[in-house]
Amino acid sequence: MSMAERKPDPASWIIAMVSGLVLCGLFVLGKGALLRIGIPAAATCVALSLYFRKPPVYLEFALWTWLLTPFIRRVVDWRVGFADPNLTLLTPFLVSFASWLRMFVSLHLCFAPRV
Repeated sequence: MSMAERKPDPASWIIAMVSGLVLCGLFVLGKGALLRIGIPAAATCVALSLYFRKPPVYLEFALWTWLLTPFIRRVVDWRVGFADPNLTLLTPFLVSFASWLRMFVSLHLCFAPRV
């Protein structure tokens, strides 16, 4: 895979940077409830953007999400306090769900009645 295939397009970069800035702002301001909802939402938006534009980059993003989510949850808990039902831990599942969307669409088309 060449570097040109791995480089995300500008729209993916914009989505990732805006999401990152919003999450950093919420972290600095100590808005725990919004941060715990914002992390999965932002990661899912970035994942969908990458999946439909650059699937190899999406795969790397998904693997890094699975690796870093427990650490991010601990940092958020350290900053704003522990909360047992933490939505941050849903992040890797939501990111991985982006690839399942295509499978569901393919299955639907496969089993759709042909006229």
